Amino acid sequence: MQKALILEDNPEALAWIERRFKNVFPDASIVPAITIQQAQNSLSQHTFNMALIDLQLPDGSGLDVIKQINQTDPTLTCIVITIYDDDAHLFPALQAGAHGYLLKDMPSEQFESRLKLTASGEPALSPTIARKIIKHFERSHLS
Repeated sequence: MQKALILEDNPEALAWIERRFKNVFPDASIVPAITIQQAQNSLSQHTFNMALIDLQLPDGSGLDVIKQINQTDPTLTCIVITIYDDDAHLFPALQAGAHGYLLKDMPSEQFESRLKLTASGEPALSPTIARKIIKHFERSHLS
């Protein structure tokens, strides 16, 4: 059974993410957190299969949570859920250890299909993000 931590400070976005997650994993248990402190407390009290993490939080950066998770439980799948589709946010998140990067403005069905892929070990990437990664390596190959 899936057990997910969702770290998101916007109540509307949190509710949207929870609905998407429950549509994909109906029997899942979800533990919401709106601050890094709450997330850290939950991580110390529960065992999760997945963590969906916003980058911009009231008490810091979601990148710090991803780094912490990768040090303490590298098997926990961390997926960034954000509005930022630029290289300045994407590549640091991947370097921190994120296993996926989904945009909050994705259509619900597309978001859910990407989440479903994670259950079989596939990376959860928004199409826009996958294209950015490919372009980044195309540019670095040409230079």
